[in-house]
Amino acid sequence: MQYSDNYSTFRVYTSLFQNMKIRIQGQSIRFRLNKTDIANFEKYGSITQFIQIGPDPSEILYYSLSLTENSEYEIHYLRNKIELTIPKNICLDWFKSELVGFDHYLTINSELKLYLLIEKDFQCLVPRPNENEVDNFINPLSNNNC
Repeated sequence: MQYSDNYSTFRVYTSLFQNMKIRIQGQSIRFRLNKTDIANFEKYGSITQFIQIGPDPSEILYYSLSLTENSEYEIHYLRNKIELTIPKNICLDWFKSELVGFDHYLTINSELKLYLLIEKDFQCLVPRPNENEVDNFINPLSNNNC
């Protein structure tokens, strides 16, 4: 996805329509997508979210998933943006199925691998006061399944 140095319109779009989360721990990155995220990812072929880390407009970390016709995963970090490119054929079944997610070990160099996990974001079993889970998937472990 191309974007200019003026991120204001881009930021408004991502903050209004998407809620993708990331978790970074050691040599792993986990992406969680709610229903709207997955619908937009399928429709547009990419999805981006951001976090404003400091007061300056340049202090934003963007994270993005994009589909590719290629058969290989790729990840890049450039201009405050983590972009993971995923083979389209891997996501096609996931978009519409009950499959929770998929993972991949990406070789960084001969001694280093990065673990990637892409999954649907489920509602918590115990409500959290600061979490908006309206658009999350119903947790299969919940009793009400409504």
